[in-house]
Amino acid sequence: MTLTENQKRALTAIQQGTVTMRNTGYASWRIMGPIHPSVVGRVIALGLAAWTTNEDGKNAVLTDAGSAALVASH
Repeated sequence: MTLTENQKRALTAIQQGTVTMRNTGYASWRIMGPIHPSVVGRVIALGLAAWTTNEDGKNAVLTDAGSAALVASH
């Protein structure tokens, strides 16, 4: 799989733990972090990352496929 530069940056940010999703009001979830939310959504849709739940909301984490894609892209 060939990743775009934005997808590589998104995977790196997810690996660093800087991408989260928080409830900002009634049924209003927002993807927060240094990467555009649509790029984060795309790497999650590709199966390269997933959401985990914590007390503050959700954190994006790399899947095994995402880790392998990130290593292969460097």
